[in-house]
Amino acid sequence: MAVLTLIHILFGSLGIAAIAGALLSRKGSRVHRRSGTTAYFSLMLSLVAATVVSILTSNLFLLLIAGFTAYLLYTGRRIAQARDSQISGTDKLVFTATLLLSLSMIAYSIHLWRVGNPAVWPLLLFGLIAFALSLSDLLRNGTWPEDNDRIALHLTRMGGASIAVLTAVMVVNVSTSPAWVVWVAPTVLLTPAISYMAYQLKNADVP
Repeated sequence: MAVLTLIHILFGSLGIAAIAGALLSRKGSRVHRRSGTTAYFSLMLSLVAATVVSILTSNLFLLLIAGFTAYLLYTGRRIAQARDSQISGTDKLVFTATLLLSLSMIAYSIHLWRVGNPAVWPLLLFGLIAFALSLSDLLRNGTWPEDNDRIALHLTRMGGASIAVLTAVMVVNVSTSPAWVVWVAPTVLLTPAISYMAYQLKNADVP
């Protein structure tokens, strides 16, 4: 268990650092691509470890958050790779699975609210976000956005994944009162920055 937890934390931290490297490097450059690839596989490995730990400890909360983060990572990478903008059958399966996952997150948050668990608020927030994103993906007309809109969406999905992982790392290492503050702080602080960067990308010259 300790080894799995260590893998989760180490590769999660490496993934966040790699995303920072991708954000700070020139879009499309070798450094950007390699940083993005490192971030994707590091964070996925971190999530695999988190999933195993959640199953072994019967931690449904951690399992649901790991699933949501995996969706953000998967779609973030797919958007970057899909230069023809076509949505695949596998993509649609992931969208559907995540929509069901989001409903599970919302339902479990209601349970947590009934028993007075403060984790209800971050789980409800992530559940609603997962529902909105997966539903919007399902309603796409068989294609991802094109040109700058595609790159901006790639940024928001990878940024969202980094927020989810950073939240998990902070929860392990930081204590706040009330407890839910540490859960929502990364979302509140980083979402405006990511949104601003996405706005800039949408309005930049098409590469």
